[in-house]
Amino acid sequence: MSHHGNGGGSGSLHEGNKKYDKDTRVINAKGKYVLPGFIDVHSHLGTPSHIFGGALTDMNYVFKLLLAHGITTVREVGSFMGLDYVISHKNRSEQGEITALATWIALVHHDPFAHFKF
Repeated sequence: MSHHGNGGGSGSLHEGNKKYDKDTRVINAKGKYVLPGFIDVHSHLGTPSHIFGGALTDMNYVFKLLLAHGITTVREVGSFMGLDYVISHKNRSEQGEITALATWIALVHHDPFAHFKF
């Protein structure tokens, strides 16, 4: 079995010795496991309480870390940084400015600090 894709981040599985054009990358997957991208169905992109530990982690780093572990999609259930924060990262990803995940926005808290007591 082999995997082939055209560099666009997707591909398909085929058996046999099919011929492909020069722009197709063919990976011999014999004896290997091929897994789909995983979906994190409960994610909070940006948590302001992390700042109390020293600094808010750069989301570009977080996205790359998730991708390295096979997570290709997140379902955002409530960013404590607000809807604008999530949408800005989603838009920057779609425009190719940052490496990020496909993002589904499910719910956003209106007051990001409502559960903190200052």
